[in-house]
Amino acid sequence: DRFGGDAAKEAAQLERATGRLADLAEAELKDANFWGELLRSQVLEAPRVTLLAKPSAALAERNSAAEKAREKAQAEALGPEKLKELGASFEKADAKNNTPAPPGMLTCVSVPDASKVPMFPVASVRACPIGALAGKSTTTPREKSQTAPPTSPAQEALEASLEASAASLPSGSFVRRLGMVQVDHIASEFSRLNVAVDTSRLPERLRLLLPLLDEVFFKSSLLLEAGGGQSELLGHEAVVNALERELAA
Repeated sequence: DRFGGDAAKEAAQLERATGRLADLAEAELKDANFWGELLRSQVLEAPRVTLLAKPSAALAERNSAAEKAREKAQAEALGPEKLKELGASFEKADAKNNTPAPPGMLTCVSVPDASKVPMFPVASVRACPIGALAGKSTTTPREKSQTAPPTSPAQEALEASLEASAASLPSGSFVRRLGMVQVDHIASEFSRLNVAVDTSRLPERLRLLLPLLDEVFFKSSLLLEAGGGQSELLGHEAVVNALERELAA
């Protein structure tokens, strides 16, 4: 085993969780009699346990009598004076609890003007990576964002970062074949990434494996580059624990 017993166990669990194509291939071999018998045995005539609950009038009377007896015994143990004292304390607390709130407490905080509520600025850049269009060797003109000033520092930094990323792409990178890339920047502790990929050029045999790739993407181990040519392999549980420590969902 290359990565030890834990990696082998994770691989076996992953195979059981994502091995859908083998199940579908086996299901295609079943005839109508099999599916009819499966429906009859597992749905129509499946073994079941049915419980019919009926309220007990006798039990209700016993519970009511027991509660009245308890209240009577407690009243006798406390005595008239203590009951009167507790009653007055209850009435006082109830009256205080039902006192209306002063109007000033409800009107002292003004309702803010919606037009003055600050909005989160968003810097957006749309660009085609180098070589995305036939005959093009540089990035195409960007579409300036409508949500942030084109000359803002955030906009300029975003454009510079996108240009540097596009220039550093290897000549054989599939990203060069993408039609358009949009990057949005907002100052926030939360982030969400949506990726749309054109799979029309993939062969059918590879396109069938996309659901498997989607399943494995967030369940597989993670290889961390530690520098100096060293790397560390984190198992699935370690990756989940690290994400829970550093991210808020």
